[in-house]
Amino acid sequence: MELYEKMLGGIIKATRGDERLSIGLMTVGSIDSDGDIVDQESVANSMPRFIEANGPMLFNHDPGGVIGKVIDWMAVQRFGTGWMPADRAKGETVHGIQVTSLYGRGYNVGSMWHRQLAVDDIWAQIDQGFLRTHSISFEGEGKQDDSAGSTGQPVRRLMCHRVLECSVVTIPAQEQATFAVKMLKAAGVQCCDKCRTAISDGMSRWTRRMPHEQALEIIESAKRMHSHQPNEAELASVGKALSELSQALRGG
Repeated sequence: MELYEKMLGGIIKATRGDERLSIGLMTVGSIDSDGDIVDQESVANSMPRFIEANGPMLFNHDPGGVIGKVIDWMAVQRFGTGWMPADRAKGETVHGIQVTSLYGRGYNVGSMWHRQLAVDDIWAQIDQGFLRTHSISFEGEGKQDDSAGSTGQPVRRLMCHRVLECSVVTIPAQEQATFAVKMLKAAGVQCCDKCRTAISDGMSRWTRRMPHEQALEIIESAKRMHSHQPNEAELASVGKALSELSQALRGG
């Protein structure tokens, strides 16, 4: 089983009384920039379990706290330049998953890089149209698909076994894969799909195992030590945090 994170744009703000709602496509079955296809039927099969698990909605895949939850979903199919409901009972093909999400208000969530973020501020970005991208994280497995991508090469179909969370994101998490390619090229190593996938999956797993308190202490200590000569207590604090962090990364 592997972890995958896939980005998709198109969040549309909605309103229902004084509730904060957004409607948008969570995932679609087209070939993405990594040469992968997320199997939409398998995602649809996983959605009831995801909703039962309170459908956690995060900000930038940061597990420090939920900003809301997915409260409803619909399997959809392409219709001209738009979308319409897909009747799975009649065997209609699922081309995407549309979700309705409800957002919280009046509290903060933990953040790896900025310590605390107000959900009201995150909603303001969605409300004003600056945050318009969904990204999902799911457990699954990939297999070769007979379809051909734009290069004429076989593509990989990702079968979803369990949707873990949905995020609104500023920078798509799947950029990790692009970063992995750049790392390999810079090192003079010929890039292959297997290497790219291994590094990208590794980055994703490390992020999920990383203890927030230790990581935050490292980040804050680095900021403090950049502005002045660190004392022994500061060095000891960041050293302890680094040790705990390395143990956590090795443990998973």
